[in-house]
Amino acid sequence: MPGPSGRFPCFTGVLQIVAAIRLRKEIPNEWWLILAGLVSIAFAFLVLWQPVAGALAVLWLIGSWAIVCGILLIGVGLRLRRARPDAARVQPA
Repeated sequence: MPGPSGRFPCFTGVLQIVAAIRLRKEIPNEWWLILAGLVSIAFAFLVLWQPVAGALAVLWLIGSWAIVCGILLIGVGLRLRRARPDAARVQPA
């Protein structure tokens, strides 16, 4: 059980950090995305470090990770929306 549940957050955390570095000049306060990546990587190490933890503990870890990353990614979305206000408008064809 610890394999896929630990690899996915680690993989997404690394991708979030890479995306933040690449978008550094495009968006202000890219630290939101870096923080979300670090939280994901920390969660992955917790899951991989305690593979014999009970199912309830893993459930709480996954739920906590999802809530924290969700809040951080909402912050990223708000920052992206402010960075390009004209890009949010849909132009008629």
